[in-house]
Amino acid sequence: MKIYPHMPHELVKDWSKQTMSHPCGAQAVFHYHTVEEWLEVVKGDITFFPLSDQPYRVVVGQVLRIPRGEVHRVEVGQNEVEYQMWVPIPPTEDFPNELTPQEVALLKKNLEFPKREDNRNNDAAPFFQDILSDALSFCRADGTVVGKQEFIAAGFTDRGRRSSGSVQVLNRTANGSLLLTTVVTVTNTAPSQSFTNVRLFVPENGSPKCRLWVNYPEPVLPDGVAV
Repeated sequence: MKIYPHMPHELVKDWSKQTMSHPCGAQAVFHYHTVEEWLEVVKGDITFFPLSDQPYRVVVGQVLRIPRGEVHRVEVGQNEVEYQMWVPIPPTEDFPNELTPQEVALLKKNLEFPKREDNRNNDAAPFFQDILSDALSFCRADGTVVGKQEFIAAGFTDRGRRSSGSVQVLNRTANGSLLLTTVVTVTNTAPSQSFTNVRLFVPENGSPKCRLWVNYPEPVLPDGVAV
């Protein structure tokens, strides 16, 4: 998510537009949308929280962009809020895809992956033994693919990994599978490098396990600023 000082109307000129309002103190639990959303507050204020619970408070005149699939919850301020909302297609009744507490817990656990990979508390091996499927395919940033035991046996090095604090749901099936993406930044390099992590979780014996984990290096401009 990102807050902007004004609405880029040229980007959404053909999108569906609606006026939305919610009473003071209203809340929405963690959910996501299957399409991108832009909103501009015209009255009151409203605060959005990704899985890291970092607040994005949007006040009158400000604009928020919520990427497709980004998991977030919402709290309305002390007054009624009103905003203009733009989405690519008219929203349906199931526009907010609510997540179960178990799914939220799993998604939040994904934010722990960078810290665990750095192994700062010597807890990487037990963590990944538990969360990774025995049938894991792990694709490194260089394109090589290894299994669970090879991934763990390679050891863990502190590279100053940092989570973006957010997760986007790409797909969710009735049988409990979740396909998600999140961004991890490695800071112990000059310049720092960010990687998109795509992970597929499937239920195995009643527990979700990571069956697929792919790393994609994000493009970097010559001056070191990631695209």
